[in-house]
Amino acid sequence: ATPHFVFGPGTTLDESVEVDLQPLGAATNYLEIEASYRFPRLWQHVQTFGWTHPEYGSTGIPGFCQWRVWTTDLPTTEMIEDAVTGAGLTLVGGVGGYRLPLTLANPCGDGQAWINTFDNLWLNATASGGRRWVQQVTENYNLLLTATGGEVEATRVIVRDSGSFAVESNQADEWESGQ
Repeated sequence: ATPHFVFGPGTTLDESVEVDLQPLGAATNYLEIEASYRFPRLWQHVQTFGWTHPEYGSTGIPGFCQWRVWTTDLPTTEMIEDAVTGAGLTLVGGVGGYRLPLTLANPCGDGQAWINTFDNLWLNATASGGRRWVQQVTENYNLLLTATGGEVEATRVIVRDSGSFAVESNQADEWESGQ
């Protein structure tokens, strides 16, 4: 016969031999915890564009002097900005590159003056456009704790609990508008 209770080494009974153990099935031996965490993931994609006039061979005034022989139309700052925003992007930073110089007495050393009053014409231009969006992400975590008797399905006393929380963010609310 198997004893009902076994007292191991170091066990002391003092003035009582009454033991009140929980009946089988009253003690939890299998615990499942599920947790969900929802948060906004912020995404940004930036695309850089560049344009150089075909006759603008070098930088600065030497490049201008090369172009000056061909004097063709050049894009304006507004045209470049419109091209970026027309692609559904938001201009990041400004337009950079090399602008057509304003009026100069003899820029190319050939004795001819250069007269220009437009400060928004580009021989070489770069611009970056960006797109931002917010993706709601939910991460799920499952934790399983077992005690003796909980490994076998027939003897499990199961308790399940779950919880979830979501993160609200002002930054996520303003992200797509580029604020």
